[in-house]
Amino acid sequence: MKKSILLIVLSVFLWACPSDIGSESIAIKNNSDHIIYFWYSSEYEKFHFPNSLPTNIPLIINSIDAGTGTGGSAGQYPSWQKIFSRLPGDKFTVYFFETYPETQEEWDELLENEQEKVYRKDVTYEELQATDFYIYYP
Repeated sequence: MKKSILLIVLSVFLWACPSDIGSESIAIKNNSDHIIYFWYSSEYEKFHFPNSLPTNIPLIINSIDAGTGTGGSAGQYPSWQKIFSRLPGDKFTVYFFETYPETQEEWDELLENEQEKVYRKDVTYEELQATDFYIYYP
């Protein structure tokens, strides 16, 4: 009886799991000698190549210390193949900043000076595969 219940629970669990889990996760590596801040949109139809940054400051802006990296945990849902099928220009965009914008006013200033204050990295799926899913700054 216990084996039957375990088998039923396991079957339901496996049936309910998403089938589109990719084995790769993006990792970002800071090759500079200073802390950097970065942001990318998880709304894959927005703010990726050829689009630009949102007008409102994002809720989460991440940081990476000099010479270190972040990310790279196993698996991604949905898979990167599915994500890239949703991107408007077939490129995933990460925005890097050298200063942390704490207020909407600081974000507005960053947007006004985007050419000088934002390093933008647009990568294709093939480029990610070639770097083993690492995105490097700079």
